[in-house]
Amino acid sequence: MITPARLLLLIAALCLCACATTGRPTENRLVGKWRYEQGEQSAEYVFSKDRTFTGHVSSGRRVVADFTGRWSLAADAILYEYVSDRKGSIPPGTRDRDRLVSVTPGFYIIEARDGSQRKYARVRE
Repeated sequence: MITPARLLLLIAALCLCACATTGRPTENRLVGKWRYEQGEQSAEYVFSKDRTFTGHVSSGRRVVADFTGRWSLAADAILYEYVSDRKGSIPPGTRDRDRLVSVTPGFYIIEARDGSQRKYARVRE
């Protein structure tokens, strides 16, 4: 026999399950193409749902890194593991971490290890 207290707990549990979402909201919001520009320097990342990324870094008109890798989120950080770089600037297996300061539909802001902040704008295609 179900007591009123157990029935209430069961209803509460069912309500919580109904409100659950699949995937992580922040990860889902990062999927897409992003660009950072400051002066002569620019960087572009494309984060995919399968947690891989591609990107490049340019200085002026010269591409200095053209890379692929895997990404994930941990607490308030984006974690990168670089798999390849056609320019040879980033060795395979290099890991990096940027603190994720803010994520909106149109931009995200990271804080790099050196304390500098960069704002990446979504690129609509």
